[in-house]
Amino acid sequence: MLLCRPPHVTLLLAVFCGLAGTLQAQTERDFAAAINVAGRQRMLTQKMTKEACLIALEVNVEVNRERLHETMALFETSLERLLEGDNARDLPPPPADFIHAQLELLRLIWGEFRELVLAAAQGDRAALRAIAEDSLVMLRETNAAVGMYVDVALLAGARDLGRVVNIAGRQRMLSQKMAKEALFLALDIHPENHLAMLGRTHAIFARSHTGLMEGDLEYGLPPTEDPDIRAQMARVHEIWTELAPVVEGALAGEALEPAALEQLDALALRLLEAMHEAVGMYEALAAG
Repeated sequence: MLLCRPPHVTLLLAVFCGLAGTLQAQTERDFAAAINVAGRQRMLTQKMTKEACLIALEVNVEVNRERLHETMALFETSLERLLEGDNARDLPPPPADFIHAQLELLRLIWGEFRELVLAAAQGDRAALRAIAEDSLVMLRETNAAVGMYVDVALLAGARDLGRVVNIAGRQRMLSQKMAKEALFLALDIHPENHLAMLGRTHAIFARSHTGLMEGDLEYGLPPTEDPDIRAQMARVHEIWTELAPVVEGALAGEALEPAALEQLDALALRLLEAMHEAVGMYEALAAG
């Protein structure tokens, strides 16, 4: 079990530490890039867990083994880029000390999680059970980092489009989290918990998809007006309408047979790729 800690530092610390003035040095482009990359980290925690599950279920083993190592490498290099900044990609170093501290916490717990994922991919059943829980710890801590970036961006006067990039980026994560939860059902690992989580993940993805297109006041989402983004989101919708019945079948208690597992693998990846392209478009719009 990965380490636990108290609730993360709130945005009020930024004010108490006198950060409000210095944060103005960050540009809309900086914040959009950081929110996108930090948001992608959430997705990668779920994607690597999904890939370990697919290997355990003997679904496209060599392909998923290669994908797993690529996913883990991307998570690690992205974490270093967030900590150090990357001028070539308009990615600033952390704009506040408490964001840097959160990223350092992620670096600490990542080392242990990494070893568990590798063990799970080798068929270690105990490691599989461990990452079922610890992938949620990794998700919680990466999500906390994203929330900090969004709050700091708003404090610095960035437009609300940072929130849109956050929600759109969360869709990438949800595409992989849904697949992961369905796979844990197939593995018969904490089935009741994963059934409940799958239902919630499905519902949040569906609502957020509609909200990104048509607006959602509670989520703070304006309607998407840009025609190119709307066209890309229409492509996302086509893939989602193919994946949703597979997920809903799992929710209804249907066993995922080998063909359904392969379909889940392919569609979840297609949905991720389409949504990732959409996030890049939202980021560009936010950067102005």
